[in-house]
Amino acid sequence: MIDRFIAMLERHGLQFGGGGIVQWSGVVEFQGRGTATQSDRNLVLDWLEQHPEIVAASAGPLRDAWFGWN
Repeated sequence: MIDRFIAMLERHGLQFGGGGIVQWSGVVEFQGRGTATQSDRNLVLDWLEQHPEIVAASAGPLRDAWFGWN
């Protein structure tokens, strides 16, 4: 499952940082210090919701992965 998720992100120029065992959390960002868009956010949520192995998926507001954590 994780390999398919990462492959989908890479096809769209995105990357994932984070992890977990039962409950996963992380950050999706545009490769090369770019900015993910609302379309990227929707793409990721739609993909997760299409897989029955995923019990629940949510996303917080978009923010800068490098400077938006204050």
